[in-house]
Amino acid sequence: MLKFVQLLIPCVLICFAQHTIAADVRYNVGSSIAHYDNINHDVSPADDEFSNSVYAGIEVIEENASFTSTSDAQIDAINYRNNVVEDETNLRLSTDNLWTINPGQFEWYVGNVFTQTAIDSLISDTPTNRQNINVFSTGPNYIIRINARNNLRLEARAENFNYEESADSNRLFIATRWGYDLNSTTRITANDEAITAKYNGDTISDYNRNDIYVGVEYIRGLNTFNAEYGLTRIDNENTTDFDGDRYLISFTNTRTRTSSIRFIYENILTDTGDRLIQNITSDALNNLDSEVSANDIFLEKSYRARYMKTLSSGELAFQVGVTNRNYEIQPHLDEKDKEAIINTVWNLKRTNRINFDINYINRTYQDPAFNRVDKDYEYSINYLHEFMRNVNFTIEVTSNERISTITNEAYEDVRYILSLNYTTL
Repeated sequence: MLKFVQLLIPCVLICFAQHTIAADVRYNVGSSIAHYDNINHDVSPADDEFSNSVYAGIEVIEENASFTSTSDAQIDAINYRNNVVEDETNLRLSTDNLWTINPGQFEWYVGNVFTQTAIDSLISDTPTNRQNINVFSTGPNYIIRINARNNLRLEARAENFNYEESADSNRLFIATRWGYDLNSTTRITANDEAITAKYNGDTISDYNRNDIYVGVEYIRGLNTFNAEYGLTRIDNENTTDFDGDRYLISFTNTRTRTSSIRFIYENILTDTGDRLIQNITSDALNNLDSEVSANDIFLEKSYRARYMKTLSSGELAFQVGVTNRNYEIQPHLDEKDKEAIINTVWNLKRTNRINFDINYINRTYQDPAFNRVDKDYEYSINYLHEFMRNVNFTIEVTSNERISTITNEAYEDVRYILSLNYTTL
């Protein structure tokens, strides 16, 4: 695990938020036992695996005139009985904090993510293919209010990206943002962002990056429309420079009080660290951190559509999408993903609930030398029964299957998990 000092600052922030007067503090503790048919996703698994684990978590939300904070920490310790894999202790932490030092003029931001990501993105997500990663970002915001409809915002961030296995980096981020309220429904922006990235070691080239783009936001009634267009330039120290477009089109329609639909078309240059720090409080339908290279820049072009519906007996969500990733440092990892996701919640009588999820991803690697196509299927059903107001019992069954043109990458795995949980409301 990464050095304890890397967690000191975010943990202090959580403790600080917890002891403020208006903080909303929630926590959970629990224990589970599990059976795995094929925990390492081998073609021909040698043995089943059993585990027992204990876990705990805390969530702190603070909102007042001078301080806004959202922090979430989860830890679990897993003991594997058959020693097919080694015992493990996992910590996941995210914290997003903003101090308003001078209202409307000067703010200070601190954000941190500690989680796990894949070591090798070509191998499936298993305990032996995970590494810890800590992403820390801090710096000021300075706002210049030109008039009632005009403002200029200056941002600066010092960032540290620390990986257990991959190369670490330090970055300096500076942004200038101009915003103008055209009318009560429309806002236009102009943005200039600059990043300087320095990597430890000589395996990855240092670079300077500049993004210049304009945006428009239109909100009227139940409709929200966002669009961005601009240019990205990366000057690499040891490799080829890069120039490209960046754009975003997003449309959200809240059709009724119980349903909404959203379309997104995006083309952006990013990496795993940037994704983590930009999505600390994201409620993304699925987590893709284990499916991308931990320390490479990739151009991601994606089309996604999502529909959500609140029913009298539960909830229903659909998502479909196509994503192309083109890697700058490791072009052999270029891929095209087609995905379909269904999430359902069915509320039964007497506080019982059933969750049923289906995930499908068709991943095609573009390098002809690989000749590789993976089809991943995941089916999950979870039954929850509340014994009392704060105590519940869950039974979960998850089936994972990969069909691949590479024989050694195909696998099947079924998992059964029984859990007893205590959680605050």
